[in-house]
Amino acid sequence: MGLLDQDGFVSELAKLYEKRKLGGSVWISMKRVSRDVRTPRKQPIQGAKCLVRATDGKKKISCAVLAKDSIRFQLDLMDVVKAHTGGLKDQPKKTRGMKGKTS
Repeated sequence: MGLLDQDGFVSELAKLYEKRKLGGSVWISMKRVSRDVRTPRKQPIQGAKCLVRATDGKKKISCAVLAKDSIRFQLDLMDVVKAHTGGLKDQPKKTRGMKGKTS
């Protein structure tokens, strides 16, 4: 799948979370992109970009975010992640035995 716009990415991410609600995982990764190789160097640089990817193991989505739009995008992304990760439970801590105790 090609690059989505920011609003499309957020809505598709919400769909991925809904699809994996009962079981499964969703991975999100962010990577700084310095320059698009396909654009010639003579054109002015638009600014720093961040490539955001998400996958559930089967479906992959991605989006490029400019630095000036990053705050709004991260707030939208945070809202989606918080809304869909509310059902997580804390795992019980394992108790350690006395290792190496001599009597």
